[in-house]
Amino acid sequence: MGRDDIPQPIPGQAEYEKPGFFERRASLPLPIGKRFSETYTLQSDQIPLTDGMAIESTLMKLHIVGILAVASLCTASAIPNASAEDAKSFGSILKAKTRETFDAISKYIQENPKADDVEQAYSWLFQTAINLQLEKDAVAVAEAYLKQPADGQLSRTYAQRVLALGLARSGKPEESLAVFDEILQGVRFRSANDTIDFGLDYGAELRGLGQMDASKASYERMAGKFFLNGQVRGICESKLAKFDLLKRDCPEVGVATMAGNVVNVSDYQGKVVLVDFWATNCPPCLSEFPNLRQIYKDYHDDGFEIIGVSLDESTAIVEDAKEKLKLSWPMIVNPIDVTRLRQRFKAPKIPAMYLVSKEGKIVQFDIKGMSLRRAIKKELGLK
Repeated sequence: MGRDDIPQPIPGQAEYEKPGFFERRASLPLPIGKRFSETYTLQSDQIPLTDGMAIESTLMKLHIVGILAVASLCTASAIPNASAEDAKSFGSILKAKTRETFDAISKYIQENPKADDVEQAYSWLFQTAINLQLEKDAVAVAEAYLKQPADGQLSRTYAQRVLALGLARSGKPEESLAVFDEILQGVRFRSANDTIDFGLDYGAELRGLGQMDASKASYERMAGKFFLNGQVRGICESKLAKFDLLKRDCPEVGVATMAGNVVNVSDYQGKVVLVDFWATNCPPCLSEFPNLRQIYKDYHDDGFEIIGVSLDESTAIVEDAKEKLKLSWPMIVNPIDVTRLRQRFKAPKIPAMYLVSKEGKIVQFDIKGMSLRRAIKKELGLK
């Protein structure tokens, strides 16, 4: 695919790449497709800005149903309270206790395969495996479940996703792709959005695991399955085009930031850099900022930098958003220059992120959450 085949970006347009983003609603304790670092439900809201202007922001609110479900299961399983040493944060306590419950429920399923509530146990186990990235530990349970008659379609869907991700995490990308093929073959019209969202996340997870060929194959299969859906096909083609950038020198930026300083990736030689394309009216972009802020705080002193590239036309909007969102890294806002940058980086849609190594090579793109954190630590040489 050549550069001419890439849809040309429109200045100021924030076309984000989650077709089912607003259709998804969390109706179960731990929503499918979310990782533990994202145990919040996304709600679009307005943050008032100066001069009567506003930006679309994503407010992170606790997923109360999930927390209560985990708490009740922990109590029912008689899991001991966390010690003072373990109580480092809400997240660490919840993760530790949920892992203990996960092991207890897994054992319960094995010992009570005919129990009246075993279907509920399967459903919780599979969802939790995805949220805590424990898919590898649930492969055997998922395989056994999928050999049974299909009692619960929802649990079966979760089991397939656990198996696909678990096999990938076990270093078996070909077997994982075979399961992904089954997921695509079984898609129904009414569940297409959820499957598309999972497919995009699945491709990113494969890249995060370093399984680039499998990731590329997943987008090719997605594009083939949904070839009549122009938006999905466009997203997949955009992802496929970005593979050509891997292991190559990062395109130079050479554009002035809002502070008036010209920024170049080459200026950060010897550091790991994330180039982040975003916009204030892109909810998926905004939802990743809490993670980016924490990563920047954790690894900036180790040599990690971020260059933000906003698609917004108004510097005032971005300045106000930057202050409210507490973003402390350089930000570029210039419609003409940004359009050129999007063409260089093959980024017709947002969010778009590119991780650049100390040697100035693009080593990853469009990964987030824990996958992004792991990739940054790897490039920094941290354990």
